Amino acid sequence: MLTSLAIDPINHFLDLEIRIREQLKLFSGQHIRIQIFPIVEFYLGISDEGKLYFISNQSEADTTLSIPSWQLPQLLLSNKLGLKLIKVVGNKTLGNEIINLIQQINLDHVFAQELSKIIGDMLTNRVIRTNETVHQWYQKNSEQITGSVLEFCAEEKNIFVKSTAHREWTEQIDKLKHSMDQLEARINQLTNQSAYK
Repeated sequence: MLTSLAIDPINHFLDLEIRIREQLKLFSGQHIRIQIFPIVEFYLGISDEGKLYFISNQSEADTTLSIPSWQLPQLLLSNKLGLKLIKVVGNKTLGNEIINLIQQINLDHVFAQELSKIIGDMLTNRVIRTNETVHQWYQKNSEQITGSVLEFCAEEKNIFVKSTAHREWTEQIDKLKHSMDQLEARINQLTNQSAYK
C-alpha cells in the first residue's frame, strides 16, 4: 500500500511530464532504495519507459535515498527545505535526478489526494492544517529560543568563565594557600621560640 501511495501518483505525474520521463529513461534498469528509517525501506526500479515500479525482493541498489522519519513532515511543506535532508548514497546523479523529480511534484497535493482516499477529505484537511500549524509553531519557537539564548550569552558573557581564566584563578588560589601555609608555619616557629625564652 505504501509503495502504491508513493509510485502511482509519481507515475501519473510522469505521464504528464514527458521531459522528466525522458531523463529517467537514461537510468532504465537501475534500482533505488528508499529508506525512511527506522520505519520502512523499499526498492524501486526504473522501467524502459522512464517510470517507476516496485521491486519486491531486496536487491542491490544503485542509489539509496534516506531520511529520518521524524523529518518526513518537512517534505510536505511547500518551501522544499526538506529535500536538503535527504541523504544520497551511491549513484549521486541518479539520486539527484530522483530528488529533482520530487521537487517537481507537489507533494502536499499528492499526499492529500492519497490520504483522502483512506481517511476522507475532512480528516485529510485537518491533518494537513495540523502539520502546517505544528511546523510553524516549531519554527517560531526554535527561532525564539535561539534568539533568547544568544541574547542571554551576549548580556551575561561575564558569567561564563573561560578555561584559561579559571586555570589562572585556581593557580593564584593555590599560591595564596601555599603562602598562607608558609606564614602560619613562620608564626608557629616564632611563637615556639618566644615560649622558650
